[in-house]
Amino acid sequence: MTRKEWLAARLDLLKAERELTRHSDELARRRQELPWVRIDKEYRFDTDEGREWLDRAPKGRNETGLWWRRHDEYNKG
Repeated sequence: MTRKEWLAARLDLLKAERELTRHSDELARRRQELPWVRIDKEYRFDTDEGREWLDRAPKGRNETGLWWRRHDEYNKG
């Protein structure tokens, strides 16, 4: 591959990367515009300290309501 061919390929990739970024930004904007939805289901978790329920105030934090924002936020490793 010549330098000229490489540069042309690189410029094509940069264009595709910009389009991908714009598309990703648009998806993020649309996701953030979704309304919050109250969690009505009972969620239980097994922790090192035993079973915990999502609707109970965690460790001294007084949270009166739980809301589901984005599924991916609860599935991060």
